Amino acid sequence: LDIKASYFGIDYSYKERFKLSVGVRQEDFFQSVSTFNLFDDSAPLITVTLEDESYYPALSSTLFIAGDNQFRFNYSETATRPDFKELSPAQFKDPVLNRNVIGNPDLITGSIQHYDLRWDKYFSAGEFVSVSLFYKQFINPIELIILPGSSRIISFDNAESAENLGIELELYKDFSFMQKFIDKEFFSDLYISANYAHIESEIVLDSEQAGGQTNNTRPLQGQSPYVANFQVGYDNKEKDLSASLLFNVFGERISEAGTSGKPDVYEQPFNQIDFVYSQKFFDKFSFSFKAKNLLNDEVLFLVGDETARSYKKGRSFSLGLSYSIF
Repeated sequence: LDIKASYFGIDYSYKERFKLSVGVRQEDFFQSVSTFNLFDDSAPLITVTLEDESYYPALSSTLFIAGDNQFRFNYSETATRPDFKELSPAQFKDPVLNRNVIGNPDLITGSIQHYDLRWDKYFSAGEFVSVSLFYKQFINPIELIILPGSSRIISFDNAESAENLGIELELYKDFSFMQKFIDKEFFSDLYISANYAHIESEIVLDSEQAGGQTNNTRPLQGQSPYVANFQVGYDNKEKDLSASLLFNVFGERISEAGTSGKPDVYEQPFNQIDFVYSQKFFDKFSFSFKAKNLLNDEVLFLVGDETARSYKKGRSFSLGLSYSIF
């Protein structure tokens, strides 16, 4: 894999009211994958190469308005490229999916155009609420599919195009306002953070290749219709102590796109709660404790109403002790 890149950009600001950054990145990309049979010297060597030369512009702008409000508009372009195993026709066992996977030597580079319009309202230096609208245009996105003619092997394929349109809400607020009613400094170190994104997604397959996949128009593989995160935490800088409880959930999403008449495989919503604690002592030492996936929710994949597979990730706990020499 060889990437040569250069970047040119300009930053501009006007009376602390408007900021603009414009730039473009140029990339020369070359990737080669050779696959051979370990047990058969007479088997032919399969070599796949992928190369392209592209320009990726980006724009970021911010308009500052009285009352600690600001509006942002961003635009960017980027590439989606297959990795080595996705290009190799060798079959391997995916330890996470617990499925046999085989690459696709015919994959090509895809591209993404991203538009983002955002409003922020700041209550203090760290407290804010924001609303953003975003749109993504995918060309030749790479998806995980069920290999035609097989129910246990999955592979990769390029679709023709896809679109994501969504809205995201985000909030960060501490509880210092509670000191007006209860004279406790504890509340100034207590905070909540939350964000929620709702996404409408649609993918269109190449009309010449769409016959292989069961649904020609459907949500983008791996894209949930919603994602939510919530965090409540305590951060005391004087005592070098922090603790937080985090919750995450995502909506039902396509895990594997169905082919040859087989329906799509949908991963069901998964609820996760984590706890993180850290404490510094004796100036140089730090202690940490992490507890992940406390709910131990079931990871469930459905084909229609039937269970394709299910498992539990299990809970994990870790302790850490560090010493700083500076």
